[in-house]
Amino acid sequence: LLSKPKHYIPIHILSKCRAYLSLHKPRSLISMIHRYPSIFEPFTIPWPAVPLNATKLYPQLCVRLTLAAATLAAEELNLQYSISTVLANKLHKLLMLSSHRRLLLAKLVHLAPDLGLPPNFRARLCNDHPDKFKIVNTSYGCALELVSWDTDLAKALPPRESYSRDLIVDRPLKFKQLRLRNGLNLKRPHQEFLLKFEEMQEVCPYNIPAESLAKESIEAEKRCCAVIREVLGMTVEKRTLINHLTH
Repeated sequence: LLSKPKHYIPIHILSKCRAYLSLHKPRSLISMIHRYPSIFEPFTIPWPAVPLNATKLYPQLCVRLTLAAATLAAEELNLQYSISTVLANKLHKLLMLSSHRRLLLAKLVHLAPDLGLPPNFRARLCNDHPDKFKIVNTSYGCALELVSWDTDLAKALPPRESYSRDLIVDRPLKFKQLRLRNGLNLKRPHQEFLLKFEEMQEVCPYNIPAESLAKESIEAEKRCCAVIREVLGMTVEKRTLINHLTH
């Protein structure tokens, strides 16, 4: 009904769609419509004034959505549009984080459920925003390629807030303290490395490309951590399988 220009359909045309509706004879189409009075509303309109129907002066029965159902459908459409914008921004940010500004669709499929992308995102979402990205053919298969850079989206997550140490006397610590989860014990060299790692200046993965850093440098590792943090921030549950990241 929503796909029709005037959002209604005559019953005699709807009866030809029994197989699509899984409504086989002898089940009545009218009884099915009357079974949902809060959704469907039958009404009549006159037959078109054409020579072939000149003898049919009686009105034809049609069906449309009730006012409440039409209002709910409009709200759902607006919600879908807003969600589509949010999901498109996620893909846009992923492309800006990627090294070559493109990602294979076959690889995105693995991460799509964690990002909240619909199953048909390759056919719909990837083609509904040509100003942001486009699908291109590569030697490895179809890929999603960045079209435009968005400075408003190219902003890293804010740094983690400082935590309270819950000390009896509020004074500076004599030794630096590393915050670890309960049960995690690290050797002294690793702790010293992480303390040095935390003291480094934050790296914005959008502004600093991976090619500008040495592959095995601590700065490159800092950027990799920032990229993973950005990806996890886009996921629905703020977590994903490690295999999805290694793809």
